[in-house]
Amino acid sequence: MKLPIINKNWVFIGLLLVVLLGLTVFWPKAKVRVESPELVAKKFYTWWHKYPGDPLAEKAHHKTKYLTANLVKRVDEVISQPKYKGPDPLTFMHTTPNRIDGTLAQINGDKALLFIEQTLDPNPLPYRIKVELVFVDGKWKIDRVNRAD
Repeated sequence: MKLPIINKNWVFIGLLLVVLLGLTVFWPKAKVRVESPELVAKKFYTWWHKYPGDPLAEKAHHKTKYLTANLVKRVDEVISQPKYKGPDPLTFMHTTPNRIDGTLAQINGDKALLFIEQTLDPNPLPYRIKVELVFVDGKWKIDRVNRAD
């Protein structure tokens, strides 16, 4: 009995498909780099303090990826009060500090806590705020900001 002749091109294509399929299954997946809570806080507060203009009046908090939707809503509620003249609800200050430093975050599951220290010249003592972050959709986001009394 005579066996059918297999076209060499089809054999080559079949082997190529098997190799490519094997590479896609076993190739190491690219690791997604997650910014640390400290880096998120540093980037946000650096951007916020260097914002060209009045970040609250221009609702800049709506334009950042570093705040949760709940925090944006809470800031809107605070600043929408008639004749609001209080401190910035994200810094608890009336002016821009000369220096900003942060502590290491205490991470517990999908929550993190750190402190931001803001210094105004000539006062050498920093003003501390407590920053709480949550891990949402693969990213750390600032969810609450309070005075660190």
